Amino acid sequence: MRKGLFYIVILLTATKVNCVQAQDVAAIRFADFLEQLPKPLATYKETIEAYGTFDQMDKVMGAASKEMDGSLTVLYTPLLELFKKRLDDKSQLAGLSKEERDMVEAFRHGSIGFDENNIISALRYVMDQNRPLISSGKLSWTKVSPSAPATVQKLYQQIKEVEGQFDWVAFTKQAENYRPKFGPSDGRLSEISDKFSEDLKKLPKKRIEIMDGIYDDVEDPEKAIALLEKYKTDWQQAFERMYTTRYQWWSLQYAKLSAMSKRIDAIAAQTNATEGTIQPVLADLQARTWEAWQRLYLVTQGIFIDATLAASADIQVEGSLAIYRKYKENSK
Repeated sequence: MRKGLFYIVILLTATKVNCVQAQDVAAIRFADFLEQLPKPLATYKETIEAYGTFDQMDKVMGAASKEMDGSLTVLYTPLLELFKKRLDDKSQLAGLSKEERDMVEAFRHGSIGFDENNIISALRYVMDQNRPLISSGKLSWTKVSPSAPATVQKLYQQIKEVEGQFDWVAFTKQAENYRPKFGPSDGRLSEISDKFSEDLKKLPKKRIEIMDGIYDDVEDPEKAIALLEKYKTDWQQAFERMYTTRYQWWSLQYAKLSAMSKRIDAIAAQTNATEGTIQPVLADLQARTWEAWQRLYLVTQGIFIDATLAASADIQVEGSLAIYRKYKENSK
């Protein structure tokens, strides 16, 4: 995907272990990701027409997932080394904020049981759950010296401005509410299905030739068709409401994250000519933004699931209607 990702070299200085130095962080860009990210459409029918089956949707979503994971691994690798050193040498915790010391302790407990190949997952969880904002001034790797060059100070202010324009806490809570959940489906859909089953049982029976020479007592075809047509509308409206509710929130957040990601790319493009002290700050905002994209990615999956369920329900209803229409013909 993004060639620059594979050429990034990340270094830790021997004399300043509390400061992450990253070279060529500017190579990590959101532009390609935004171009390739699958985007659901305004209605479930349009989404199905554009992407087809859920397997096809899942395939294109997989590429986006790899892009996010790869970027976060690159951005957090220097911090992984830093946190591991702090676990080995507690003297390195001196002078750190309580929040940063708590993160190290959370990493100590969270990394138990992970091997070297997977321990970064523990750090990623700690960073995602416990990390203060850059503007808080509580992280050692996101501080910039007041004596830093004017170009660095300018970029630092731009980074904090971009970070402050997004409500990270509200977004995280809302994304959790909109992501797909295991368990019972939408309450309104369950209610409609239960009512349909009850009404179907109440229909009078008719003896119908269901196959050549084979007769059975089935629901009155004409009444069953009328009932299905009525509930077909109810189901479609319920699916459309469920889909639209999730999609509207997704659409708003996508616009916000896209605009912010483009601003971060613009800042990244300016960092090549500056000294390395701004790189860890930029990397922190990049990582937080990738984490936000991961949350929106889960909501995107939920939208695709909604579209697939709605389309499947349409097919099932049409299939049932076709059967009862055949029964109706046979009853003449």
